[in-house]
Amino acid sequence: MSQLNIEKTNTVHHLKIQKEHFDAIFGGKTAEIRNNDRDFKVGEFLVLNEVDSSLEKTGRWTVVCINHILTADEFPCGLQKGYCMLSFGLSNNRFFEDSEGGL
Repeated sequence: MSQLNIEKTNTVHHLKIQKEHFDAIFGGKTAEIRNNDRDFKVGEFLVLNEVDSSLEKTGRWTVVCINHILTADEFPCGLQKGYCMLSFGLSNNRFFEDSEGGL
């Protein structure tokens, strides 16, 4: 099986994520509420870089693929205007560590 080059396949967003939310992804978490300042689309990838309490990258990261988006327009009593809920699946089913502090 060849390795997927996500940088050439689709749009890739690099985002920071706090440790407790990063760990929850590996416990089954499949959605994240985010400011929709990037006009997220289904099929795009998120590179989630774990950050510590001072928002510095820890070096742990993973890649997920957006498979559904719920916007504030669709759910106005549940989401603040400008925010969305991104549903996703792990595209690699693991996390990575590197010495440079994430991608």
